[in-house]
Amino acid sequence: MGLSAAAYNYFAQRFPYLLTADVVVNGSRNTISFFLIHAKANADPDSYNRRLNGAIELKDSLDLYYGGKNFMILGDFNDHLNGSILSGKDSPYISFINDANYDAVTLPLNTTGYQSTISYTNSVIDQQIISKNMTGWYIGGTAQIRTDVTNVVPDYHTRNTSDHYPVSSMYRVVK
Repeated sequence: MGLSAAAYNYFAQRFPYLLTADVVVNGSRNTISFFLIHAKANADPDSYNRRLNGAIELKDSLDLYYGGKNFMILGDFNDHLNGSILSGKDSPYISFINDANYDAVTLPLNTTGYQSTISYTNSVIDQQIISKNMTGWYIGGTAQIRTDVTNVVPDYHTRNTSDHYPVSSMYRVVK
């Protein structure tokens, strides 16, 4: 994809994972790329700067290599989209938020009352951002944090599965 060696550090020694899939609807093939990220954690300036630099480099690479294509960035961003976990800072993902070529479908969840982890109340750090090409497919308002998994996995709160809740969104893929 074109990320630098420095990006390995920006993303806390875990490069974004790329999965590309073909979605076929009524004989029409649509290729969608999914970029799974696990950004650097913690609310200190160094961790924030690593997330910021990772976001800048990821966006530059996506703009260059994936402009005009269908893709989603998803995963543990370890930060908010409407500010930062580091007090007084903008979201390290602000360049995505401010670019009309991207749609942060989980941005509405970044408000008081939602949480995407078991331990940190009123904090959403698991996010989804889609390319402009996919916005017509997104079914508005369907992004949600799936706390209902605790009904299916009884020991979910003991962290035997994860300390993060799944985040989902729905799409109607058309040509």
